Amino acid sequence: MPKKKKLFRKKRQSQSAPSHSLPTGFWAQVGALTLIAISILFVIAWFNAGGPVLEWLHQSALSLIGYAVYVVPLLFVYIAVEIFRAEDNRLPFIVKFATATIILWFSSLFGLLKNSGGESMGGMVGDIINKGVLSLVNPGIAAFIYVLLIFITMLFITRISAFTVIKKLWELSRRDAAENEANVKVMRNVAAMDEPKSINIKAGVPMISEAEGKGLSRFSALKNTPVHEKAVEDQSALVTINDPNWKAPSLELLEKKQSPADPGDINQNAAIIRNTLNEFEIDAEMEGANMGPRVTQYTLKPASGVKLSRITQLEDNIALNLAAQSLRIEAPIPGQRAVGIEVPNKKAADVRMHSILTSNQWKNDKEPLAFAIGKDISGEAMVGDLNKMPHLLIAGQTNSGKSVMINTLLMSLLFHNSPSEMKLILVDPKEGVEMSAYGDIPHLLTPIITDTEHTISALKWAVNEMQRRYSLLAEHKVKDIKGYNQKIQMSRTRITVNDEYGIPQEHENGAMPYIVVAIDELADLMMMAGREVEALIARLAQKARAVGIHLVLATQSPRADIITGIIKANIPARIAFTVANQLESRIIIDQNGAEKLLGSGDMLLLTATMSKPKRVQGALVTEEEIHRVTDYLRLQSPPQYNDEVVSQPVHLNGKGGVVMDFDSNNDDDLYNDAIRVVIDSGKASASL
Repeated sequence: MPKKKKLFRKKRQSQSAPSHSLPTGFWAQVGALTLIAISILFVIAWFNAGGPVLEWLHQSALSLIGYAVYVVPLLFVYIAVEIFRAEDNRLPFIVKFATATIILWFSSLFGLLKNSGGESMGGMVGDIINKGVLSLVNPGIAAFIYVLLIFITMLFITRISAFTVIKKLWELSRRDAAENEANVKVMRNVAAMDEPKSINIKAGVPMISEAEGKGLSRFSALKNTPVHEKAVEDQSALVTINDPNWKAPSLELLEKKQSPADPGDINQNAAIIRNTLNEFEIDAEMEGANMGPRVTQYTLKPASGVKLSRITQLEDNIALNLAAQSLRIEAPIPGQRAVGIEVPNKKAADVRMHSILTSNQWKNDKEPLAFAIGKDISGEAMVGDLNKMPHLLIAGQTNSGKSVMINTLLMSLLFHNSPSEMKLILVDPKEGVEMSAYGDIPHLLTPIITDTEHTISALKWAVNEMQRRYSLLAEHKVKDIKGYNQKIQMSRTRITVNDEYGIPQEHENGAMPYIVVAIDELADLMMMAGREVEALIARLAQKARAVGIHLVLATQSPRADIITGIIKANIPARIAFTVANQLESRIIIDQNGAEKLLGSGDMLLLTATMSKPKRVQGALVTEEEIHRVTDYLRLQSPPQYNDEVVSQPVHLNGKGGVVMDFDSNNDDDLYNDAIRVVIDSGKASASL
């Protein structure tokens, strides 16, 4: 008999119906949809539509809570949206209770009012609450209490700080006051123009010339008296006034669409790699594959006792079996007990700048000079910090992505900083063609520089500005620009500058802006004035980090006479794009690898904190995107150029002489050739 019972139980279990499971939060979502449906029905009932049932529902709610019925749909829709946004669609009970409470406060508030028939507008609930409240206070105080309770409950439901609301109201009032002040200023100047003595005042007061006054609306000394003499200005560091009305460019100006990558048959490629290693008696276990935008990295774990050099020597054999254009083997991968074999994808994915600026890496980076780089071989966004690097060298052959990288860096800085926080000095020896889109943006300290003399003048000015800033840091007993700016903001220092009408105005804040000097083609400068450029770059690279001056150097000629040992020693952060041979790769990043890159933004990034270069696919930014952003910047404010930047005395070739004019009229045909020979050889003699 016991055995029969057991068989009977098994039979019942096998015949039981399959279970029906619901997704997490199903009933909460149904409740949210119900609230939205009720809200729609309430709104329909307002217009006496929907039939007798909805009319009865409206009249019942009106008699119960009065005119608070018109608030119910808004609250129900908000609670429904919060349910959909909440984790697992679970909303705290206290939020639901607060929603019901705010309906009571509205009903009580409307209950203090009477309609044309003399009836209460708060319904039965409002009359009950007011019966107790009005026995304690008069109707005016009761209305104040209800409004206060509604305000507090709304802040609780929406999770907004009361301080935030007060701050927004204060900013709106200040904006209105600023507009009134601007109108008063205009009227004052119009009245001054109508005065008969205005001509005499113009003639009697010394006026700042147009060349000297271009930058004074933003630049001044950190003193309480205005600066008028150039000798005094030369001894003062560059400071700016804060611009509260500045609005950063919107990310909507950038292109979002990006094409996906096609790595091919990953499993087949992994099998080919494993079989190739087995042919040479190398035992390795394939661990996985990291698919990036340009290459896919296949990771393998070699057996114990296998020399990594044996795997790296098989690079050509693996490339042959995979029919790949080129391979790069990373042995070992930093921080892992594995070897990475990077195989080009059949189709590369686009890495748009928009995807980097919307990534968590960019949002979590609070550094003022953060810039987008691209995505690594695992598809993670890469963000650099120029103030930590603190200078950057970019090198690679033509059409390798060097210019796009410079544009990405500049665009990132423009998205992240206002003109009062960062200034740019752009050098483009190609007659301004590469950087023409950035002309006349408000971040520029000087128009885009295209000749050698003005470039050396700008570098000399940067060195002098560095010394002035160090003097200012010593005066305020701080060690870097970040500490100085924090101290200035806390002390609310006021500086005096002239407005657009020449009238002295006092402004709070005299913080020092960061200065980024970007040189697009270093080779052209080194050929024209190698000694001067190398000495100035070395001096800035050694000392300028603490005072917020940073260099970005780029060249398409990575030769030893261009990227000298002194420049490399002082610029540890480097980006190498595709180069012609291993020698050029070693000049840039001190090791091989750049000659195997695929071009079009494929790069190796090396910083002082990295033991090995990291492969990254650079972010793409098009000319149309650059023009959209720079046009937006120009509409906000005009540039405030500082003529001192390109006015420094310059003597080329390190001889203290003047620049030779090869186009002068001379009867001797060999005269210009003789001058060139003397300059190239560095000496002159009769036999030469």
